[in-house]
Amino acid sequence: MGQINPEHPAFLMTDNIRHQQQRIQQQVPNTVLISTDGLGKMADRIHYDAQGQLQLGKRFAQAYIKRAKP
Repeated sequence: MGQINPEHPAFLMTDNIRHQQQRIQQQVPNTVLISTDGLGKMADRIHYDAQGQLQLGKRFAQAYIKRAKP
């Protein structure tokens, strides 16, 4: 699962939700939390730009490959 990280003041519960995402990763088997920190964003500072989306895809792939290795 991709960690949320909106950089907008309207999202007051971001820290709480990120904490809950960490808990889910610990409690639900075969769940991995993917860091989204540092990814490029569009002007709204919420949605990822093309480069950010590509990087996020690479992070998901790396996590999958790491978990799939015997």
